[in-house]
Amino acid sequence: MIFTFGNNVIDVDVEKTRAFYKSSFASTPKQDCRCEGCQNFDAAILQAPPSVLDFLKSLGIDPQKPCEVFGLFDEPDEDKTYLYGGWYHVVGRMIKREEDPQRLYKPEETFDFSVGFTDERGSMGFIKKGFPTPILELSVSMRLPWLL
Repeated sequence: MIFTFGNNVIDVDVEKTRAFYKSSFASTPKQDCRCEGCQNFDAAILQAPPSVLDFLKSLGIDPQKPCEVFGLFDEPDEDKTYLYGGWYHVVGRMIKREEDPQRLYKPEETFDFSVGFTDERGSMGFIKKGFPTPILELSVSMRLPWLL
């Protein structure tokens, strides 16, 4: 299925992507790590606006199962939010890439969530065992509420 996000055009096999996220290969940060940041992410991602969750789900992604997620600071900010970075993968490829790498796609202007896309294997982070090819990476940054 062809998607256009800003100046990015991607081709995603939504069903293969969804099948992977439902498989035993996919896990949540809460299952993989005991740190407070990962424990918080598991519940906090569900507090993201529907437009952000719908964006991820439209690609076949389970929002609670990033390939990798990490806190960008040790402590939540004064507003009780925590800045996360990480990535999700989909079965797909780039058709057209945003030419300005500093300009990321934001599905929700009022919520601190942005995403960049790459299908260059040398630029990707860790890929979970068993993920089908071709692989397209979504590098994400988001500010989520601190719920712990």
